Amino acid sequence: MAHDTAPPHAGARLDRLPTSRFHWAVYWMVAFGLLVGWSNAIGGLVLAVLTEIGWADNGSAAVFSSLTTAGMFAGALLGGVLGDRMGRRNGFLAFVLLHIITMVVAACAPSMTFLIVVRVFMGVALGGLLTVLFASWTEYVPSRDRGSWSSRASFVGNWSYPICSLIASWLVGVVAPEMSWRIQFLIPAATSAIVLAVVWRAFPESPRWLESKGRYGEANEILDRIERSIESRRGIALAPVADAQTLGLIHAETHRDPADAQAKGKVDAPVVMVIYSDFACPYCTQLAQKVEPELADLVDQGTLRIEWRDLAQISPTSPLAAQAGRAAAKQGRFWEFHDAVYAAADPQGHPEYTEDSLVTFAQKAGVANIEQFRTDMTSAETVATVTEATNHAHSIGITGTPFMIVGETYIGGYKDANYLKAVINSQAAKAKTSGTSKTSATPTP
Repeated sequence: MAHDTAPPHAGARLDRLPTSRFHWAVYWMVAFGLLVGWSNAIGGLVLAVLTEIGWADNGSAAVFSSLTTAGMFAGALLGGVLGDRMGRRNGFLAFVLLHIITMVVAACAPSMTFLIVVRVFMGVALGGLLTVLFASWTEYVPSRDRGSWSSRASFVGNWSYPICSLIASWLVGVVAPEMSWRIQFLIPAATSAIVLAVVWRAFPESPRWLESKGRYGEANEILDRIERSIESRRGIALAPVADAQTLGLIHAETHRDPADAQAKGKVDAPVVMVIYSDFACPYCTQLAQKVEPELADLVDQGTLRIEWRDLAQISPTSPLAAQAGRAAAKQGRFWEFHDAVYAAADPQGHPEYTEDSLVTFAQKAGVANIEQFRTDMTSAETVATVTEATNHAHSIGITGTPFMIVGETYIGGYKDANYLKAVINSQAAKAKTSGTSKTSATPTP
């Protein structure tokens, strides 16, 4: 499927991103945009100056304030409509531009009546801008961190009021009243012009919005650029995002069967990692020797459940080794057997196994009934089960080892412990926010 016609899965791709320079860059653009709230923060001081020079009285001051609030209310409603229709970036630009125009016109107002009318439109611009700003920002922030990031943005917005008021108070003291109120409109107009230039040059359109409009190519292009930037700066590879069909397969492969003797970790752990592996696979050996011990804490803490799947295909004796694993599992010693086999394996080679060598591993693993182990290892039922497991993996497109399903994503090939931990923690956070962790009793094939 062509990249420009494939759904980009913007939400899932953005939600899995680690906090990065990209998020901080967008945050500071939004925070800077919030500073144009100066035009509202200075309202009281402007009225005080206008009263002093004889432009305003109690009645006109009340109309000035109330109509500004009404304009912001109307702007908030309009901002939602235009933001959905024009896009987040274009809505941002449109309301910033309107805000600049109204502030410049206000600074040139010839009368109080004229200023009141302009102030209404200034309120419309400000209300629409704030609506679009927060919509833009929250659509980029991963859902797991949305609360904290929104708090940071609100912090800037709230502190802009007292800071701008202090600056405005200072201007009243150093500039003639006839000019101070006009300058107080011109300064935020100038800062807003900077915002306009920065947004025009650097603020990306929301991929979530582009996807909602069927503009998949544009959304994919922006997402690709963000992902490449994060991967380059952090030196990591981001886990892929599953499409609807793949996600269905992932859910089907995650069994959460309490009776599964080839699984470890809590049945209701937030994240299940399904490992398709082969005892003769060198990269599987490296995974078992170097990575899986680093995940033990996550298993013990109840964050991770690991489910083993046989994909026995690398060497002629791979199926026999998988059968031995099944035989050990029948006596509750699968993972001990797993550890013994991989501990002895050459991480650069393809070991061959015999019944006797596998019996030796079973003894090391503490399998109690060795004769029963031999019988189970070579039984027609066990042979058929291992063959069926391998055929099943092939039928859903899994042809190489190791292959891992981690939560609602997948990983092909060997990855180091830091990478897997990052993916697991990301999926755990996603499961926590979405409530996807569940207990199932689907039988293990």
